Amino acid sequence: MGKLRARTADEKDERQREVIRVAKEIFMELEYEDISLALIAKKLQITRPSLYNYFRSKEVLFLELSRQGYLAMADKLERNFEKELETNEFCQRLTTLFLEDKLFIKLVSLHQTVMESKAGQEQMTKFKTETLPFFTTLKRIVDQQFPKATSESKWAFIMQLNVILPTFYNYTTIPQAQIDAMQKVGTFGSAELKSPEQFYSDFIEKLVPM
Repeated sequence: MGKLRARTADEKDERQREVIRVAKEIFMELEYEDISLALIAKKLQITRPSLYNYFRSKEVLFLELSRQGYLAMADKLERNFEKELETNEFCQRLTTLFLEDKLFIKLVSLHQTVMESKAGQEQMTKFKTETLPFFTTLKRIVDQQFPKATSESKWAFIMQLNVILPTFYNYTTIPQAQIDAMQKVGTFGSAELKSPEQFYSDFIEKLVPM
């Protein structure tokens, strides 16, 4: 038997939190393309039409997951960068912070352009507006870390970091068989495939503003 319909405002808020919790759990087990609202509804023991009361599409649901992920990461950045650090320590700490949040880097790896085409421009604008705290926090940290750098170079650093963020998840999930095959045929010559921590820390250090 399915769960009873949420009726009060508190019940609806609790049900929505439950939908989000279950969606996160499923997303950490399956790829985005393999997830449907029907699957989430089945896991929740509610009907798919009932799920539409909270999220009208999978894209809107995952925009909400992403929004929460960006805001949670903004809070982590705020707490972990309270003073200027040595450049290599700054890059290592930033890399570690991202890599430790597996849900965040997987959400960021999603193609937001795909979600935009289905969620609509209004939803995407709302999403961009509500995730601004991540970028303003990042800017504050960069200002603190590189006080002598030009404003243009600081923003360039943030934009470049935003471009490479979606690659974190893919790098951490390269199958060992693929690594072995690349090494066997010499895809990257004699260069050793670095750990995600080392690769991104080194990469970010090359981007630091001057």
